[in-house]
Amino acid sequence: MSNRPAVATLLRVAVQIVGFAIGLALLAWCVDLAFSAENRVQLQRLSEAAPLRIAALLACSFATIVLNGLIFHRTLVPVRRLRTVDVLAVNAVASFLNYLPFKASVISRFVIHNRRDRVPIAQIGAWLAAVGAGALIALGPFVLVSLWRGEIDAVWIVAGITGVIALAAMTIALARRFSGDDGRRRMERLANALRLPMRERVLRSRLFADAHSGLNMLADPVSLGVVLALRLADLAVQTARFLIAAQLLDIALSPGQALLFALVYFFIGVITPFGMLGTREGGTVGVAVLVGMSEAGYEAFAAVPLLVTATEAMVSLTLAGISIAWLRPDRLLRAPDAPDAYDRPA
Repeated sequence: MSNRPAVATLLRVAVQIVGFAIGLALLAWCVDLAFSAENRVQLQRLSEAAPLRIAALLACSFATIVLNGLIFHRTLVPVRRLRTVDVLAVNAVASFLNYLPFKASVISRFVIHNRRDRVPIAQIGAWLAAVGAGALIALGPFVLVSLWRGEIDAVWIVAGITGVIALAAMTIALARRFSGDDGRRRMERLANALRLPMRERVLRSRLFADAHSGLNMLADPVSLGVVLALRLADLAVQTARFLIAAQLLDIALSPGQALLFALVYFFIGVITPFGMLGTREGGTVGVAVLVGMSEAGYEAFAAVPLLVTATEAMVSLTLAGISIAWLRPDRLLRAPDAPDAYDRPA
């Protein structure tokens, strides 16, 4: 009997461990930069910071976790209604697990929503994909405009908002074209024209129907509009978080720079497959080097993403603990025999 599956599994585990080790090495690099002799004055100022500023930084971390939970909840509304507080709780747990490797955050969403809320596995996958699409629609144009302009001004605002509206309109139009029963029939005709193998079996399966629901999520203009507004609000909060952290450390940071670093910090956290501990901080400092910060500048700046992560971790751990108590993990061990989640109030 072939041992290829075992080898593949061991290889995946090894990749995750190596990736996580790289993240820890990046974290150690940032810590080494932040705690260098040249930065002791900034760190001393942090110990003397006003409590209100520390509270504001903690509040920003709390707000971004809540906003992302609301984004997950609203994205699913067109096809399935779960209780808002339940989705917020799952997001809090997943946000904390994001620090760990082996896709612990993603796995937790699948396990909890499938067993507790009876959401099909394929529909959860479509849900995550729709959330990712919403993030690209809302943030992608601002990333491009930021690279073009390099600062926040009237042109930046107009170009960014125009780009978001244009992408949203195209997404809704395309999703409506292929969503619902009519869209499914169009996909069947396209598959027949292309003579795709096993097309009838695939397109008429329950698995495809669950995955196809992701288009229904993106086809609803009201729901997508709310998601984009929440995502932009989250961007504002994350930008404010970097500005406050820089002020606490007495490091000069413009709103445009704070926005760029907030976007980098966010996207690295989303796409990293090895857990975001260290990768966000190292990647953000790396971008600071790429955009031309002096050696003294990026060494001092290294303390900013570290402070952001430290306060976020405190809030995330607290919310995860509360959320675990709310979600009752013991219920996940039972068979999912609760009433259908379609019938639960939003």
